[in-house]
Amino acid sequence: MSIDFNHSKSAGGWQISTQGMLSAAPVESALDILLEAGMDNIREKSKKITSYLACLVEAHLSESPYDFKIGSPLDPEKRSGHIALEHETEAVRIGKALLNHHIIPDFRPPNILRLAPVPLYNTYLEVF
Repeated sequence: MSIDFNHSKSAGGWQISTQGMLSAAPVESALDILLEAGMDNIREKSKKITSYLACLVEAHLSESPYDFKIGSPLDPEKRSGHIALEHETEAVRIGKALLNHHIIPDFRPPNILRLAPVPLYNTYLEVF
């Protein structure tokens, strides 16, 4: 493979490599929001909102008839911005039901649903 980039000489050559100006324009505004919020604040809310989600699962969904288990570390310093929920028999069906209610889980076979409340815009009420 050559280190030289030989793209098509037509307009189609711009579809590869260089990001289009119009599609890149919103990135600057998104970065401004991140800078204004501050990564320390974002991470702090991430730890709090995922801890809240874990508490709700433990309090309301961990026993029969729901039988969810938390697969993520409970210590927020040892996990990222999601909670892995394990359900032995119904993870696929529950994931589809969540999608039907506009909640987007990340399904990991065979039985894990990862939920990641986004600290920049998800609220604690939405998590509840």
